[in-house]
Amino acid sequence: PNIGPKLEAQLNQIGIFTLAQFQEIGAQKAWLAILAIDDSACYHRLCALAGALAGMPKKELPTEMKKELKD
Repeated sequence: PNIGPKLEAQLNQIGIFTLAQFQEIGAQKAWLAILAIDDSACYHRLCALAGALAGMPKKELPTEMKKELKD
């Protein structure tokens, strides 16, 4: 969930091509790497990445997880 063509292309740009690679680096490090190549990468993109790893739409992330990501 949450990984559309644009986000998939950005993950590929930072060297992530498989789920295992994504799981290894994690949502926050992947987001920081994307931010380095796209300064429009916002909190919502971070939530999308975290949701993808959790297997759920970003809007279903627990409130506490959203707070941690925002911090």
